[in-house]
Amino acid sequence: MRTITIELPDDKTTDFDVKMRVAVTLYNNQALSLGQCAALAGFANRWEFMEKSAPYGELKMGPQTPQELEQDIRNAGF
Repeated sequence: MRTITIELPDDKTTDFDVKMRVAVTLYNNQALSLGQCAALAGFANRWEFMEKSAPYGELKMGPQTPQELEQDIRNAGF
């Protein structure tokens, strides 16, 4: 995993909050897998990440469009 540095103003936002918001956004934009986002946020597994993610935005689970559903069906071999 690579490291990036972001400078933020000293306010009430914690490093954990930033990691969670970034991880949720990257997952929802399909840039990283759920497991990768869990690791980014510092969790040992994706289940913990899913449990703690609600305050940072909804995780979009499953296909979001009819085209994505069709692709998922093709990928499953049906």
